[in-house]
Amino acid sequence: MAPEMVPDIVPDIVPDTVPSPRASERADTGADRANGAVYADRPQRLKRRVDFLAAAAGIKAPAKGLVLQVRARPDSGAVRLGFTVSKRVGNAVERNRVRRRLREVARLNAAGRLKPGHDYVLIGRRAALDVPFARLVEDFKSVLSRVARAGTADTGHKPAASGVRSGHKPETHPETETNPETKSGTMASKR
Repeated sequence: MAPEMVPDIVPDIVPDTVPSPRASERADTGADRANGAVYADRPQRLKRRVDFLAAAAGIKAPAKGLVLQVRARPDSGAVRLGFTVSKRVGNAVERNRVRRRLREVARLNAAGRLKPGHDYVLIGRRAALDVPFARLVEDFKSVLSRVARAGTADTGHKPAASGVRSGHKPETHPETETNPETKSGTMASKR
């Protein structure tokens, strides 16, 4: 007997390339982020050394477990946030632990507190290893409020508030500078 011919009754309405809703959601987050898309609710990351050095010239606010550096950029772009921990803090495991704690503090508490067009750098200190997480959160909130009271770093003429230091070095006068070579009696000129 010959096999019976079954008519093709399945309509070809649904194309094979329709992604499921979850797949389309994943494609939005991964592909857009890889292409440099900016999310309004999430700060961008500082990654280049030049940006970290520029933030170091801005306002500094120290706390027990961290130091916050803030610099106002000329543009009004997205908030940029960077994290750094010196080798003096400890070995790689300890430095990474401090960095993870600072990232979590910023993730939980930065929303609505950071100004667009500013760069923020959080510097981890050794004390951040032992300080309770709640204390790190309090420190972060207090340094943010001190920086906000001090004004933006781009003016340079506002007086610094208590506990806030400007990153700009004070002017020095040639008469008051001390030269180690002149103390020893040699007057070597470097012209």
